[in-house]
Amino acid sequence: MIEPHEAAVSKRFPGQSQHDMHNTGHQPFRQSFACSVCKRKDRTEGLQASRHKKKKSKANDLQECPYCRALVWEQEKKGSRGSNRTPLFSICCQQGRVKLPPEPHPPHSLASLRSSSAHFQHNIRTYNSILAFTSMGAKLDSKVMHKPGPFTLRIHGQNAHKIGSLVPQAGKPPKFSQLYIFDTANEVKNRIATVKRTTKAGELDPDIVKQLIETMDANNCLAKVFRKARDAHEHSSCPEFRIRLIGQPKRGRQYDMPTTDEIAGL
Repeated sequence: MIEPHEAAVSKRFPGQSQHDMHNTGHQPFRQSFACSVCKRKDRTEGLQASRHKKKKSKANDLQECPYCRALVWEQEKKGSRGSNRTPLFSICCQQGRVKLPPEPHPPHSLASLRSSSAHFQHNIRTYNSILAFTSMGAKLDSKVMHKPGPFTLRIHGQNAHKIGSLVPQAGKPPKFSQLYIFDTANEVKNRIATVKRTTKAGELDPDIVKQLIETMDANNCLAKVFRKARDAHEHSSCPEFRIRLIGQPKRGRQYDMPTTDEIAGL
């Protein structure tokens, strides 16, 4: 008795010899079975990939904190509440426990420079550095500097800020906070001179430097304090000045008070 699948295999196609039929054997059946297996495997892998993609897409979705409206990732949530499962986040405002003051708008003079002056935008880091009150103190690793690719700055140990005396030593040019007190009649020239060793002084516009100085005097609380110290230094013979920083404990993101009385601004 011939089995059904054997009878199907024994069927000779037109123009096919017995030898050819013997060589092909169960090839049509095997090809059909293999195709069926491949299709089922493709459907399974496609379904798994689709589920993984949906899961990954959901994990990468941006959510809005219901308290501070910060944009955070779905995976950063700490839980949810209510029937609509509103996500709760702690990474931004500790679920409403930290309240930040509204972001202040920049002064008009600074906003106009930021939006209309391409030169200021290109040299903004240099303009910012000449107005600094302190210098950075750190042990730099020069091995990774001046290498091809993006600029890299690596520091060993602890980063700090250094501030010196209110007036420079005899024969020394003023720098950092001293520029707010000493020889302010030539302040624009003195500030531009501080960057000669690191960049071309000609790249800075004296008019922009003057505008930034006036903006600092009108809006920065530390600059106002140093200007008062300048007036006291010029119109009195008092040999010592002391500036105290009074912290606000309940203000958000308030750093600890410094332990050195020489620090006036960071």
